[in-house]
Amino acid sequence: MSGRLAGRLMAVGRRLTHLGRASTFDRELDEEIALHIEMRADELQQDGMARMEAVARARREFGSALRVKEDTRAG
Repeated sequence: MSGRLAGRLMAVGRRLTHLGRASTFDRELDEEIALHIEMRADELQQDGMARMEAVARARREFGSALRVKEDTRAG
């Protein structure tokens, strides 16, 4: 195998590893966001709010999940 081909294969391997880590990070971040929303909805429900309303309000209070993801990746 030539050095050039080996270098390309190593580069592809690094990219695949990075993609795997990125998807794991995204999945864990999605789970973390969902947990925060769920916990807030539970609090609201304990205060007497109907479940569907509590979840909707918790989502509004949390704000844009996309913004949180972008901020987390950048910071």
